[in-house]
Amino acid sequence: MKFFGSIDKRGSRYRARVTQQGQRISRSFDTEEAATQWLNQLAKAARTNRFDAALRGATITVGELLDVFIEQKTEEWKPNTRRTTTSKIRSLQAQHPDLLGIPADSFCTSHIAEMVNRLRKAHPPAAAATIKQNVGFIRTAYNLANARLGLNLDNPVKPGCLPKVNNARDRRLLPNEEEKLLEACAKYETDTRCTTPIGLIVRFALETAMRQAEIAQLRWQDIYKDPQLGVTFVTVDRKFSKNNDARKFPLSYNLAQEITSLRSESAEEGSRVFGSNAPQIRQAFERSAARAKLEGFRFHDLRHEATSRLFERHHLEPHEAQLITGHRTIAMLNRYTHLNAQHLLGKMRNVLPPAS
Repeated sequence: MKFFGSIDKRGSRYRARVTQQGQRISRSFDTEEAATQWLNQLAKAARTNRFDAALRGATITVGELLDVFIEQKTEEWKPNTRRTTTSKIRSLQAQHPDLLGIPADSFCTSHIAEMVNRLRKAHPPAAAATIKQNVGFIRTAYNLANARLGLNLDNPVKPGCLPKVNNARDRRLLPNEEEKLLEACAKYETDTRCTTPIGLIVRFALETAMRQAEIAQLRWQDIYKDPQLGVTFVTVDRKFSKNNDARKFPLSYNLAQEITSLRSESAEEGSRVFGSNAPQIRQAFERSAARAKLEGFRFHDLRHEATSRLFERHHLEPHEAQLITGHRTIAMLNRYTHLNAQHLLGKMRNVLPPAS
């Protein structure tokens, strides 16, 4: 199989041209060395019968790899993940059309460094976690293209390209802040005639350690009262769980009573328990927290607070708390704890109805 390659100097740049079985492609480079290296890569691919894959890698751009990433993965993502991830990738493509317009086989570590530098100098500057996520999109796009399109691209994201992220939060409710927050929630509901029961949602989050999205997706079919135990259980559907794992745990008696009192006679099993989506919950919480003058306290901090209380107030073991929070920090332990929802009853005494 004959391979024809040549290099011509055009002005200050070098143009490399390749012809293989009637297929032609050319590329311009700043140096003759870079042009020669590119020709050598294609020649090697031709000798190993991988020219078609090399040619595809030489013509497809990084931005187009990201398009393939979305197309290939979109059906595997949950609806919320699909929307947010697609939006983030489209934003990345819009911010860096020049860099992402570079052919995939020519995109290298220096281009990654340039993109990272731009993100850091943006107004406002991108957080380390955002930069890491954007670079991660490119890394995954290359891996996916090699695996599913049969390309043989060198991944430009090398060790050290990803910035270190130190965004761990340790914000907890200070003395009297819970009371102030709940008072502000009640006043917000009254003053604005808000249909989101944000006060109840906050108390629910503080007991269950559920994520905001999980709370928003909670349906009446996920609330179940065991007639023998007289205990109300909450089930987090795996479709709406961040980790794709279902979990089940008991509610305290008083909170269970309040939750079930929300349900109207006409409410269907598949309708939302709190009647609000995630943006509505977020808005109601942020405005209530602002009224309470809580500095730097986010809705997700309720999950941190709730998790800490499982140990401090209920004295749960780590694997028992994990059943409630859904964290994966204890490797593979969930495989051996299917019956622990019942075991939790012995420690969480407040789930039982009061003695008559």
